[in-house]
Amino acid sequence: MLYTGREDPADPFTASIGLATSNDGAHWERANVVPTGSAEGENRPVLAPAEDALVQTGIDHPTLTWDPALQLYRLWYVFREGSEFSIYHAIADSEGRRWFTFPGNPVLRPASATWCDDRYLDGPAALQDPSGLLRLWYHGRSETMGHAICYAVNSFGE
Repeated sequence: MLYTGREDPADPFTASIGLATSNDGAHWERANVVPTGSAEGENRPVLAPAEDALVQTGIDHPTLTWDPALQLYRLWYVFREGSEFSIYHAIADSEGRRWFTFPGNPVLRPASATWCDDRYLDGPAALQDPSGLLRLWYHGRSETMGHAICYAVNSFGE
């Protein structure tokens, strides 16, 4: 399971994505703990904003799929930079501990014209069809339409 963690619960710009694992779906353990001076170790995020960013950044709202053809995990998440919210993509192998961000990020940003997401977008939920078609539902905010559930697809050129 990937989850959003914050150093400061009141500050969305301290958000990072953590990893937990479970054998039964009911009992979870943090899975990216590295040894430190303390007995508990340190829980490191699997994805975090750059510490040297020029503006405040944060990442959250992870959604995950398994790609059986490529044998890797696909992740979409919200990246906040200042007041702009965009959806980014990353991949990982079957362990899910090391993530590699897509060099073409962001994969979806607010629309430039009147649309369901011309103000901002967040909260993605992804599904991969057996055909390979990727479907993405997300929360959009529009100046003219208000809040909406928006929809996007990616068929990898098919």
